[in-house]
Amino acid sequence: MSDILDQFHEEDLPPSHVDIQAAVRSGRRRRRGRTGFAAVGVAAIVVAGAVTAPQWLALRPGPAPEPGAALPTCSAPIPSLSPPAATTYFDVLRYQLDPSGVTGFSLASYATSPESQIAELVNSAGDRTVTVRVYPAGGQPLYRLHGDRGDEPIDPAAGEPAPPVNGMAAFWLPQQDRYVFGYGQGLAWQWAPGAWVLVTAEDTTGGARPNGNPVADETLRALAAQVAPQLDLGVDRPVTSPFAMPVLDCTRLVGTSVMFDSDATGTPFARFGLLFATANDDTVSVIAHSGATPDDKPGSATSTVDGHPAYEGSLLVVYGVDGFAFEVTNGTTGWDRASIWRTAEVHPGATFDPATWGPPIR
Repeated sequence: MSDILDQFHEEDLPPSHVDIQAAVRSGRRRRRGRTGFAAVGVAAIVVAGAVTAPQWLALRPGPAPEPGAALPTCSAPIPSLSPPAATTYFDVLRYQLDPSGVTGFSLASYATSPESQIAELVNSAGDRTVTVRVYPAGGQPLYRLHGDRGDEPIDPAAGEPAPPVNGMAAFWLPQQDRYVFGYGQGLAWQWAPGAWVLVTAEDTTGGARPNGNPVADETLRALAAQVAPQLDLGVDRPVTSPFAMPVLDCTRLVGTSVMFDSDATGTPFARFGLLFATANDDTVSVIAHSGATPDDKPGSATSTVDGHPAYEGSLLVVYGVDGFAFEVTNGTTGWDRASIWRTAEVHPGATFDPATWGPPIR
């Protein structure tokens, strides 16, 4: 494994001076969106009182909100989320999975939410992806059964029995057909009482399914079974970030996301984001991107904010902030996006390397 994952083994993280890491394989070229809260292919559930769509995956373009709306103040804190009966929630600022022990794979993305944590691992050749979905006790596992539909509830125990994982009963998951990205096979088991983990191995060569795909189902099942016992679950380690900011007033923090990749020249970059929800389930996101430049499309800089090149449209992008570009979306709140950005501060010395990161919330 690359040094990017070494931070998961460090219990003593640097105090308030942090940065995000880049664990990208140059052999893999993935779709890179100007917007988006997580890597393509990763779906995390955002909970803001009720389950909402994973809005960080595909920010829909729309009219810019009215300018100049001041940041709000609240007379009382936004209540914390309360899980349904017999269900627990994850702390979105604590990682429950350490994938650094998986041979031949590196971390491409990791998203946290109260209801799940989802990591995407890629091999050096870029032709295999392993997606790991971790759920808390009593959580409802979700699985993409059809490429043209989103994730759907699934009962993993209804599957065909698979070889045990770490002594626990395991079950094969249904065939996963994914629109565009290939197809996968996987298995599930309980990593703690009532807490499921799903591991899916995918062929990302683009072969058609079911006809003409060069990778057999048995091959992908074998890969999922190989990866499963190498995962370290329940690690409860802190999330780190290249920047820190306060929880915005009148919001609660409902998710984090990190993505590692490289650009067309092979230069690695990282994206780290925080997602906040309001009492009425609106969302605000703040993302730091170590590789974005003012010439990037479609967010090419056309204005300035506090002396920094900036793009202002359906989102605000502020470039050249201590080595990062900041992307801010404000849902339909109308809050001033520049004011939101000004609450964030890059940790001294932060780069794309997570070893330079620190706490996301101050």
